[in-house]
Amino acid sequence: MGISFERNELIAIVKLANAMIAADGKVEENEMSTWVMEMERLGVDRDDFPGLFTESENLSFVDALTTVSGFDEERKKYVGAFLGALMIVDGNIDDDEVKLWQLTSTFCNLPTMTVAEALEYMADL
Repeated sequence: MGISFERNELIAIVKLANAMIAADGKVEENEMSTWVMEMERLGVDRDDFPGLFTESENLSFVDALTTVSGFDEERKKYVGAFLGALMIVDGNIDDDEVKLWQLTSTFCNLPTMTVAEALEYMADL
C-alpha cells in the first residue's frame, strides 16, 4: 500500500475508527478484528496497537478531526473509505454510524462516496 501515516496521524485515525465502531452502541468482534488488521496493513505492529489506542483516548475528537482535515486527498479518501467499511463490517448500517460518517466527512472535507464505493476502494488496496 502506498499510503503512509505518521504516528500522530495514526492516533487520529484510531480515534475516529473507535468512534465509528462505538456509534451503534455495540462493539462486535469482527469490527475489532477488521480495525486491528487494517492498522497492521498500515504498518502498526499488533503489539503497538494498545499503545496507539491509549494515546487516541487522550486525544480530543476535535483534534483528531483537525489532524485528518490536514491530510492530502489520497489519505483523506483512505480515511473516508476505512470509516465507511467499518460501518458495514458488522452487517448492519446504523443511522448513528451514517451520521457520524457524514459529519466526519464534512468536517474533514473527505471525498463523498457510497458504502459500496468505500468497500471497493478498500478491496482494491
